[in-house]
Amino acid sequence: MKKELKITVGVLGVGLIFGLGIGGGYYLATKNNQPSNNPGINESQKDNNHQSTISENIDINSVLIKELYARNTNYHISRKITYDTLNDNQKVLPILNVTKQNIFNEDYKKTCQRLLTSGNDTLKKEYDTCIDMNNLDASGDETNPVLKYINTTELKNNSVKLFGTDKNLPTSYHTSSYVLQYIPKEDIYLIERETSTMQAEPELVSANLLKATKTDDTLEIYDQYIYGTWKDQNTFTFYTDEEKTNSIGDYQLTDNEITTKNINSTILKRSKEYKHTYKLDKTTNKWYFLKYN
Repeated sequence: MKKELKITVGVLGVGLIFGLGIGGGYYLATKNNQPSNNPGINESQKDNNHQSTISENIDINSVLIKELYARNTNYHISRKITYDTLNDNQKVLPILNVTKQNIFNEDYKKTCQRLLTSGNDTLKKEYDTCIDMNNLDASGDETNPVLKYINTTELKNNSVKLFGTDKNLPTSYHTSSYVLQYIPKEDIYLIERETSTMQAEPELVSANLLKATKTDDTLEIYDQYIYGTWKDQNTFTFYTDEEKTNSIGDYQLTDNEITTKNINSTILKRSKEYKHTYKLDKTTNKWYFLKYN
């Protein structure tokens, strides 16, 4: 079976690719909190004697924190990262999640023809299937064709929104879930999604939002994360990172725990805490991913 599907576990669910949960939480001690014009944020405090910016807590249930935490830019990996050290997939997937995929308003044969002129060998091989299936999958759903396109301008704008930049975006990328290819002549990205109907092996994910703090134009979100992959029968191997480099061992789960997508407290106690840092673009008043460490 194919290891693609993720079964998400969290205290409160926020559905995206990893369906990260939001729940629990606590606050850092603050000093002389003042009301803010932004929901859920207390204005920065200055120590009158030292004139230093003091870190202060933000309500994890605020609109801002929920929106940032719902993005796929809250990475859970075992090394420090910035935008420049992200791989192509770590850049592209969050952008695709917030970028509209458009359906070609034309005969499917013309759409499929783009596969042959894409310059991408992987896409070229899909031409015959595209024609035979009228650019549809086995469901025949005409509202969700296999081959779509993304406007380059919108993709770049969303890259700036999420990362503060649109530099070094890949022009061609291929995963088991999708193929992405830039077409200069039309200034669009072709995107072909996976159509496999194979049942994926179950995976269990728990991401629990703990707290959020703000210091001047820097915002830090803290959470706990653990990730389990199916091994055999009711046994799962659990890791403290999404790249599966730090295993905490194999655990036997009950049928009920698997069915209800529930990771028991013994395993959750071994979750790892992560800190995700965002920066405020003062020209747009928008927050973007800065680093993880």
